[in-house]
Amino acid sequence: MSASTRLSIHWPQSEGVSPPSEKTSTLVLTSPEGRFVDIRPLLHHEAGLNSTSIKTITEYPFEWAFAGHEIDHGKVDVEIDGKLTKVAKIEFDHKFFDDVFIHGLTEYYHGQQGGVKKPLKSEIATDVGFFQVISDPDSSEAITGDNNSSLSNNMEKFN
Repeated sequence: MSASTRLSIHWPQSEGVSPPSEKTSTLVLTSPEGRFVDIRPLLHHEAGLNSTSIKTITEYPFEWAFAGHEIDHGKVDVEIDGKLTKVAKIEFDHKFFDDVFIHGLTEYYHGQQGGVKKPLKSEIATDVGFFQVISDPDSSEAITGDNNSSLSNNMEKFN
């Protein structure tokens, strides 16, 4: 069993040259069999008051929440700082749970937005990360890869 957190992420395509930042308190739990749960609660989310002054959440308090299988593709060569470096390539499917898919189904079945297309399980994002250990003894890792950006809602490279 392993537990990991994320210190920061950067989406160069959406954020340009801005420094990496972190807007979540990401926690990933992974079993020895490669099953994982990844939850990303936002550090700050909006809360509002309804007409009876009871606090209600007006914004979903997570950037993303998903679970599935970690698929280890072994070591691969990736260019980092102009040189080829051997790193671990890991794919994360979201076949057990993906909140983006569930939100899409909710919108489709409850008709909150006219003309909403029913999401398909085959359209659930799979992200791929390239993991490089950058410090010992705590085994901190730098991760680069491709994932669905929370900024653009498109597949983008991240680091």
